[in-house]
Amino acid sequence: MSKNGFLISLLASVTATLGLGACSIQNTPHAPTFESDIKEITASRCVRCHGAGGMLNGDPTSTLAAYRSPPIDGFFDRMEDDCTDGAAIRCHGLGHYTTGDAKTTLTNYIHDRMMPSPMPPAPAPRLTSDQLDIFDLWLANGAPP
Repeated sequence: MSKNGFLISLLASVTATLGLGACSIQNTPHAPTFESDIKEITASRCVRCHGAGGMLNGDPTSTLAAYRSPPIDGFFDRMEDDCTDGAAIRCHGLGHYTTGDAKTTLTNYIHDRMMPSPMPPAPAPRLTSDQLDIFDLWLANGAPP
């Protein structure tokens, strides 16, 4: 084998090895938290409807009443509630949706099992499989802040 042939073969082998290694890297953090992992996901997929300053809610200049009101079902850009006794659901932080029936509902929505209203709606893209894995692990670990 020539020197060039050997180098090409070596380069191909190294490239293949690195490529296979990259495929097996786990993209899900071991212990996701709201601040380090979930907040980034909700910021990119949820807060346009479920967050402070979202494009579709909390806009006092909007001609549509629904868009002038607080976020739909709460603020997914924070964990804490901003609720008073007897307050509407619109004041909840994402932490409210991490236990009981609310957790089941959240899980069904993010896994696209709530037709005809899958989340997030267009034009936002659906959560990726990595994002779903992170969300599921976060919920399974008790939704640490």
